[in-house]
Amino acid sequence: MDLKHSDELIFSIDLLTKKEGYNYETYISNIKENKPALIVKVADTLSNLEQSIKDCNLKFILKYNNQLKLLTN
Repeated sequence: MDLKHSDELIFSIDLLTKKEGYNYETYISNIKENKPALIVKVADTLSNLEQSIKDCNLKFILKYNNQLKLLTN
């Protein structure tokens, strides 16, 4: 991996990292503008949604369903 791709990967990982006092809307918006970060976040959200469905956890089903809509719209 060359340095350019390394820097891009670090940037994507940084976008996925929630920082203290972060704003959720800004967090999601920034992820949506970065394709690698978006792919990872959508996969993570789908995994969490699947687990929430298996656990019959309505609170988290709604949370991850809403997050998925925000990421894909």
